[in-house]
Amino acid sequence: MQIADNHFTVLTAVVAPAVLTNATSLLSQQIGNRIARVIDRTRNLSAIRASYEQEDQLQSVLTEESHLLRRRAKLLTFALRFGYFALGGFAAEALIAVIGAVVSSSDVRYVDSVAAVIAHAVGVISVVSFVASCACMVRETMIALRNLEHEAEAVRLHASYSKGSDRREQFVWPT
Repeated sequence: MQIADNHFTVLTAVVAPAVLTNATSLLSQQIGNRIARVIDRTRNLSAIRASYEQEDQLQSVLTEESHLLRRRAKLLTFALRFGYFALGGFAAEALIAVIGAVVSSSDVRYVDSVAAVIAHAVGVISVVSFVASCACMVRETMIALRNLEHEAEAVRLHASYSKGSDRREQFVWPT
C-alpha cells in the first residue's frame, strides 16, 4: 500500500512535525528572551562594577557573576542554534512527507519508501537537536540559579560597605 492511499498516514506524517515545530518555536522564543535578559544583566553589572572599584570582596563577587553570565550566554547561544536546526528539520520533515505522498502515486517504484526513510531520518536528527537545545537550557537554568546566589551576596556586601562609608546611594541591581 502506498502512503497516498491512506490519508490518515499522510496527515499524521505532516501533523507530528508541525506540533514539534510549534514546541521548538516556543522554546526558541524563550531562549531569545533569556538571551536578552543576560545582555541586560551584563550591562548593568558592568556599570555596577565600574562604580565600586575599591571594594575587593564585592569586586570578586561581581567578577564571578560576570563569568557566570558569559557561560550562560554561551549555553543560550548553543541552545538557540540547536533549536533553529530542529525547527528547520521539522519543517523539512513535513515537506518531505508531503512530497513523498504526492510522488508515491506515480509509477516510480519505492519512492514512498525512500521519502519515508528520509523524512524519518530528518525527524530523528531534529528531535536529537531539540533535546540538545533543552539540555542546554537546563544547564543554563542551573547557572542562573547560581547567579542569583551571587547577586544576593553582592547586595549583602554592598549593604555592609554602605554602613561604613559616606555613600548612601541606592544599590540598583539588574531586574
